[in-house]
Amino acid sequence: MVEFALVAMTLMLILIGIIQFGLVFSIQLSMDNAAQTGVRLAAIPSSLTDAEIKSTIIDQLSVVIDDISTNDITITPTIKQRNEPVTVSIDYEYDVLVTLGVLPETYNLTAQAVMMRE
Repeated sequence: MVEFALVAMTLMLILIGIIQFGLVFSIQLSMDNAAQTGVRLAAIPSSLTDAEIKSTIIDQLSVVIDDISTNDITITPTIKQRNEPVTVSIDYEYDVLVTLGVLPETYNLTAQAVMMRE
């Protein structure tokens, strides 16, 4: 029984780390996809404003991130011209649910996509 008590804590820590990694990885992939969607919308000639593009990105991310705001999303340049690169960046600070004193309390996640304006 003593051996199980020693090994159980290590196994629990590894299990929690694997679950936490999966959550962070899922959010990072969602952010990458949202940045790609946003840069596609910004790169095509349309009447969409930056606020509407940010709203679309937030709608797409609302499935996995509930506290993202327009301040976390950057679209550059503000005046888009043909054959110029458009960049969409998303910065998000993810709060770790269970740290057990070993894992960091937050992760800074960043997603960026660049596309030429058509």
